[in-house]
Amino acid sequence: DIQTLNVIMAQTNGGKSLWMQNFAIRSADMGYNVLYVTLEMSERKVIKRMGAMRLKIPINDYDKMSKDVEMIKKKIQNLSKSDGGDLFDKKVGKIITKFWAAGTATVIDIDNYIQKLKEKKEIKIDLVIVDYITLIAANKGLGADNLFMKGKQLAEGLRAIGAKYRCPVITGVQVAKDAWNASDVTLESVPESKAIAETADSFWVIIRTEEMRRQNLFRFKLLKQRDGDFLKSQILIKLNPTYLSLEGDQFIDQ
Repeated sequence: DIQTLNVIMAQTNGGKSLWMQNFAIRSADMGYNVLYVTLEMSERKVIKRMGAMRLKIPINDYDKMSKDVEMIKKKIQNLSKSDGGDLFDKKVGKIITKFWAAGTATVIDIDNYIQKLKEKKEIKIDLVIVDYITLIAANKGLGADNLFMKGKQLAEGLRAIGAKYRCPVITGVQVAKDAWNASDVTLESVPESKAIAETADSFWVIIRTEEMRRQNLFRFKLLKQRDGDFLKSQILIKLNPTYLSLEGDQFIDQ
């Protein structure tokens, strides 16, 4: 079922945004239209990162190289060229990036924006990414100190967006501080609202020890899946620091 809420947990600066941006790129390259809602990182920085990932421009050279309009046009055109000698161009999806300052946008604002894209620009969104859920504003009247109810309301709201537009929704949460740099993490390390994990259809954690940082490695572990068993629940993946892309994923044992 594509109408799902999928949550990624990691520590501060642990790679949540990087992972979600890579998901956006991979999805768009497969022909899907993606809405990337950023509530913390500037729109310009998100576009820069995803431009480096998607167009294979070194991140450190992006500001200079992106000024070469003809080169950028050529790289964008090449995205639609099929691999394997197919005569037909492949469909390439759009990535729409929308920035709201933290705590200023509600789930309703996100819903209205998707509806506007559909009605005014005739863009059907196939994947919604919200970076990240606890920076969405709760509805008025809900006490800010009631983290469980706030998390429940926001998670149910994002899940409802997935159901309304028949698309998956991906978002992120912080891991508890006592699990930072840990070699393993469980659902007990969800700090802000257990309701988010309870509502999610799938719940993942990014594990990254100091040694893994030195080796540009991540471990991506599935902690919860609503439907079905999961025998292989962890992958090891390498970060390419030149393009900020995730590469060479492989299943690993528990």
